Amino acid sequence: MATPVLLRNGHVRTVEASSPGIPLGITALSEGQYRVETFVFETGDILLLYTGGVIEAPDPHGTFYPLTKWIAAWDGAGGPEHLVRYVHEDLLNHTHGPLSDDAALIAIQRLP
Repeated sequence: MATPVLLRNGHVRTVEASSPGIPLGITALSEGQYRVETFVFETGDILLLYTGGVIEAPDPHGTFYPLTKWIAAWDGAGGPEHLVRYVHEDLLNHTHGPLSDDAALIAIQRLP
């Protein structure tokens, strides 16, 4: 499951849902089939959302992409746009070529 990642002041943590639902697009949602959860999202925080195609992208030896490890190594410069480019470039380096599955990244930053 693609668990959102929160970056705050150089620290990386996942945002775990207490009752995770099925991935979007699997079935149509009707009222009562989902649960709203909240978390603290402070000024300067970046939330990274991604699809399974990112973390399940294998290298030539079959090792999946270590997303949180690479995000922790990011220098924080350039904001969310740079983070998406950084992960995308590293993901292509990890797989040694094009991805074999669809992959999407969305980075959202809370501004003052």
